[in-house]
Amino acid sequence: MQQSALRALSSRESPSDEKAALAWLFTIIRNVWIDQTRRRAVRDLAETGPEDEAPGSFRDDMITTLAVKQALSALCPTDRQVLVLVDLEGRTYREAAAIMGVPTGTVMSRLSRARSRMLAAIAADPAQNPDLETR
Repeated sequence: MQQSALRALSSRESPSDEKAALAWLFTIIRNVWIDQTRRRAVRDLAETGPEDEAPGSFRDDMITTLAVKQALSALCPTDRQVLVLVDLEGRTYREAAAIMGVPTGTVMSRLSRARSRMLAAIAADPAQNPDLETR
């Protein structure tokens, strides 16, 4: 913001019309933002270097997403329901309990067990977990 003000004040010419002046100021602000974003990107690239970038990161993200989806579909319906309500939809324990028709403590214990089963399914070797292979 200070950079924008500095550029506007150091300009030799400025529009005299109020509407044109407002557009001119927004253009300055936008250009300052673009310049700062470019500088940040160049600085970040210089700090990390292109060799630090993981070449298969998109592929790895896709594999992780698929593994999570497969593990979620392999869970029993109650485990899946509580995970979806709390972890994916972001509902509170109380809201999930009302939807499921169970006490809040039951939601908490089911969620704990469901998370443990989910992590175990993701970490398991696919050869040892036939449910994950077939789906």
